[in-house]
Amino acid sequence: MSHLILHIGCHKTGTSSLQSSLLKNKPKLAQYGWQFVTLDNFGNASLFINSVLKKEGIERTLSNNFEKVLKENQQKNLIISGEHFSLLGSEDETLIKKIEALCSTYFNKTTIVIYLRRQDKLALSLKQQAAKGNILGQMVSSQLCGHSEQPLPELTDAMKSYLDFNQNVRLWSSYFGRESMCVRLFEKEQLIDGDICADFSDTLSLPFKLESLRVNEGVTRLFSLCSHLLIRSKFDPLLINNVRAKIKNDPSYSKDKIELAKGDAVSFYQSFKKDNEALFDWLGLEERFSESFDEYPETSNYTLTQSELVLLLESIAACSQTNSSITENDINQIRDCALTLETIDLTKASLLMSIALRFRPNGKLIRQKLATYKKLLMLS
Repeated sequence: MSHLILHIGCHKTGTSSLQSSLLKNKPKLAQYGWQFVTLDNFGNASLFINSVLKKEGIERTLSNNFEKVLKENQQKNLIISGEHFSLLGSEDETLIKKIEALCSTYFNKTTIVIYLRRQDKLALSLKQQAAKGNILGQMVSSQLCGHSEQPLPELTDAMKSYLDFNQNVRLWSSYFGRESMCVRLFEKEQLIDGDICADFSDTLSLPFKLESLRVNEGVTRLFSLCSHLLIRSKFDPLLINNVRAKIKNDPSYSKDKIELAKGDAVSFYQSFKKDNEALFDWLGLEERFSESFDEYPETSNYTLTQSELVLLLESIAACSQTNSSITENDINQIRDCALTLETIDLTKASLLMSIALRFRPNGKLIRQKLATYKKLLMLS
């Protein structure tokens, strides 16, 4: 009997580690009659799901390669791992229906594997993932989380839908059958050996235990803050990359992690608690998410300090001087950075405004402000 294991996520549940381990063990899996499918060099098959941010919302489609891979499978059994499958909710029901039809056409049995992470933890981590991009809406994490000034994403309709585990798991099970759903909670105490690789191989009865690998570590607090600011301001991607690299190489660069205020975490989770309980009862799961929020401090650290703001603006100034692809929006942002800095450090504000003038020599406000700065500096 042929068997397809379709691991659909969720995001930020150790998927990169699991995929890397599966990829590393691809030859060994083949010896036992299992083919592992990857669409990149890291073991990820998320590109089977195309997600594009448009004015009217997020549009998702299924790649034609999905059927091709199922049809051309060289082994009796197949493993596919792609967290973008977990993006599919009620608005994508036709895609889930199509996926089930294809799976049942080529395989006698399909197991849908999904790891669920408590929503506050998942959202916090996914928002940090969005900070790794450099173009607004290009990455799935950016589409869902945006780049606001808060550590947690706004609960937009898209975000609520994605985090509605009750709705989404039931939707997948309505097509594949509840007996085909393997739902696990991504909590260290509830994972076998406290690790997703061991948990996956044991729960799915793979012929050997997958070794644990650590990949895709989170970003630091300052990286996240600066990156989100630059992305939502629509700076040129090359400039964003250069500024982030300059900040990271600065000796004063802080390595501390993002800390979410306990009250904000509790409030965010409350939006999903009731539906979580309904899902776990429906599945007959004894396990539950931990309701301890002691890992969070009383206050968040998600605000740029004055010294960090100066470091960011200095980096923008330095990178702007060597950036040949600077845009009109970049010039506006450099000008506005100077305006922000004028009450903090007039010398640096004058430097920034001089750079803005170099790229926009006829800018009236820029010329006026720069003249004012020079006068004030001469008097000081």
